[in-house]
Amino acid sequence: MSIFGGDGAFIGRVDFFFPDVGLILEYEGAAKTAGAQGRNTALRELYRSRGFHNMGMVLRHLDADALRDPSSFLEVKDLHRTLQQRDAPVDRRFWAPPPSPEQWDRGARYRTGNNGRYPPPDLRDCA
Repeated sequence: MSIFGGDGAFIGRVDFFFPDVGLILEYEGAAKTAGAQGRNTALRELYRSRGFHNMGMVLRHLDADALRDPSSFLEVKDLHRTLQQRDAPVDRRFWAPPPSPEQWDRGARYRTGNNGRYPPPDLRDCA
């Protein structure tokens, strides 16, 4: 699912999104921030997370251990229920599902706004 800011700029693509409550679930693999580029990846993720939070969305990270633990799913269910109480669905202008298989066959691509570019993070803000 692609998420966009109030100005229409692409913020990021997420693993799971519940637009009825503004809940984002992201899988975090161990290799994502490992290695020589790990710090830069982590800083880009921080910048991206700020964009989601600025749009009023709630971001929950799950790693492999959490996916093996049934209580993690209960926590997500409880979080979803809690967020339902605020009755603040995300406006349809700010998210777009990926293209269907038929659309891919016709050459469709993800809607990414701003030609798929968004401003690079100012890493000085994250240091």
